Amino acid sequence: MDNITRFAAVIYVAVSLLSGCRHCLEVTQKPSNATVLLASPARFNCTVLGEWKTIIWFLNDAPVVTLSPAGITAHDSGFTAINYTSNGLFTSELIITSVRISDTGWVKCNFFTNEYFHAYLSVQVNGTVRITNDSLIAVVHERTYIVCQASGWLPAPQMTWLINDSPVDPSNYITTNTAVSGGLEDAVSILNMTFGQNETVSCLASIAALPGPQSSTVFLTVRDKPAESSNMDYTTKVIIIAVTVSVGGLLLLIILIVVIVLCCRRRKKESSYQSQLKKVSTQRTTNLNTISKSDAAEANLGYNFEEPNNRRPLPEIPYESSSISDSFGQENNMDDIPAPVSIPYNGHHQNPTVPWKVRHLTHV
Repeated sequence: MDNITRFAAVIYVAVSLLSGCRHCLEVTQKPSNATVLLASPARFNCTVLGEWKTIIWFLNDAPVVTLSPAGITAHDSGFTAINYTSNGLFTSELIITSVRISDTGWVKCNFFTNEYFHAYLSVQVNGTVRITNDSLIAVVHERTYIVCQASGWLPAPQMTWLINDSPVDPSNYITTNTAVSGGLEDAVSILNMTFGQNETVSCLASIAALPGPQSSTVFLTVRDKPAESSNMDYTTKVIIIAVTVSVGGLLLLIILIVVIVLCCRRRKKESSYQSQLKKVSTQRTTNLNTISKSDAAEANLGYNFEEPNNRRPLPEIPYESSSISDSFGQENNMDDIPAPVSIPYNGHHQNPTVPWKVRHLTHV
């Protein structure tokens, strides 16, 4: 390549001399596209043959560095340039010390003419990658799903899988990308396969700026399928438990309903009995209170209509002891028997012709 450049320079000088053009410029090397990781340096070269007056570097149409025979002027602290000459060729190299995501765009080199030489700068971000189910246990010949998540990438990474360091057919996994804050992207890849033995599974995420893919690896343990009898036993147990619980709940509900009905009937019966007792007691009280005063008078000759509670004791009948003894002593002396005495009753004197009979009546 140096021989070709050297030969081109000789031809250019010869042509310039023959044509008499001593101030003509020819660009022999244009800046090349660059893809770099975030916070990494980026370099762009522009090589010319001939004399130059001024060189200006642009990033996204903004001047960042100006070169002249007097020196280098940087318009941004993140940019600088170096110059060197080799075999009659002058090279200006633009250096971006630490690229930012906002630096993504076009880089231009201009020799103070109407012609610009372009190159594209792509700034990429490598994020993280991991298999979410770190410890895996699979059943032999049954489908197993393994999930790999890549977070914080720019652009979205390319996801691939390895099993025992051998690539997996892309038809066995799917990948979806999602935009997140900061202009970054996440990716989720799901591997769907059957395994017959223990395997080492790796998930890889790669972008152009990375020299090699980032990976996450897990060890997959494959176990034999459980015996059918065990499955049947488990299913039978589940069915028995379900039936037992259902029947027990139904019986408990029936018992509860019966108890409630019996309690209601008993309460109704007790209420009816008490009502009858109260009715009988009320009837008896009414019958006793309705006894007429005439009936009470007939039952007791000493009953006072006006003052039933103001009874006076019967007065004592005065008898002379000698008359009584004489009357018992003499057989036929009836003339000596004293006449009945007038007994006051309720303020009035009565002369009963027969002895009084007192009848006692108790009110309830």
